[in-house]
Amino acid sequence: MISALATLFVLLATAETPAADSTVSLVEAHAMVEKLASLEKRAKLGKAPRKTPMSVSEAEINSYVNLTRGSELPKGLSDVIVRFERDRLVARGLLDLEQLRGRGLLTEGLDGYLGFLSGKVPVEVTGRQLIVSEGVGAFAIDDARLATLPVPVTVIERLAVWATTSAENRKGFDIHSPFRLPYALRRVRLEPGRALLD
Repeated sequence: MISALATLFVLLATAETPAADSTVSLVEAHAMVEKLASLEKRAKLGKAPRKTPMSVSEAEINSYVNLTRGSELPKGLSDVIVRFERDRLVARGLLDLEQLRGRGLLTEGLDGYLGFLSGKVPVEVTGRQLIVSEGVGAFAIDDARLATLPVPVTVIERLAVWATTSAENRKGFDIHSPFRLPYALRRVRLEPGRALLD
């Protein structure tokens, strides 16, 4: 589950260091680790879907991403906070533009949008959850902002590819493509303050 969620959060916001927010705690991070272990075990054993959905809170996700997986996420991204709304996700964080420039990302046409900004700037992305089919999900970005200024979705697309390109995935992650849900989940439903996993 978290591989898809963490990828989405990387795409939609950031996470490298713990966010300065009361919702980030080791207790909540541990709770998320236990929930993911339970999902993984069920999937490996091929058990039938859960009778009641598993509830995951914003605090658990934020704590897990920042405190447990933060070191695995791209450098230059920090202080992620994710908020769930009904069928929508809002992600906020800080983006270090100097690190992007140092890696040559902003020379690929992005500096026209970001050239007048420097240092760490707030980033916020709002997306809608789309149900493609059972076991497959997708997101559509509705709004993207850097330093409170609206930016085209193409900027987020390029940042997403940069953030997720690896030896195993040389093309990076296409934010518009549907993705298979991990752990044999059938669906993820977003509600205010929580995600429900079936």
